[in-house]
Amino acid sequence: MRDHPDGAELLQAARALLRDAVLPALPAEQRHNALMIANALGIAERQLRAGDAPALAEWRSLRSLLGIGLDGDDEDPCAPPAADELEATLAGLNRVLVQRIRAGEADPGQPLHAGLMHHLESVALQRVAESNPKALPVGD
Repeated sequence: MRDHPDGAELLQAARALLRDAVLPALPAEQRHNALMIANALGIAERQLRAGDAPALAEWRSLRSLLGIGLDGDDEDPCAPPAADELEATLAGLNRVLVQRIRAGEADPGQPLHAGLMHHLESVALQRVAESNPKALPVGD
């Protein structure tokens, strides 16, 4: 078990200190730089809190979309890749997806089209949630 504050909490505290104490004391020409640093700290905090969950969700979505590992069972028989292999695995799956898009398999009326739109929307929403959550609609 880690001590508290953990990494995400430290980033949150550093961001608050930068925003509340340092930023007001800076000359006007340096405020933009400090705001960019605060934004980067916020993104890092959100990514740290989310962990591998977004990448694993994208992995599952891509496998489902591409029909990989489907045997008619509700459970995927293939275990997710190890954390150190996840990014490379996602890159490979995305290459396969791009090849299928280029082959016309995602054109309107094709079977991949509707699933692709859902996949792209979910990936985009996750990325916005990490980079600029204020841009997302509040609640449903």
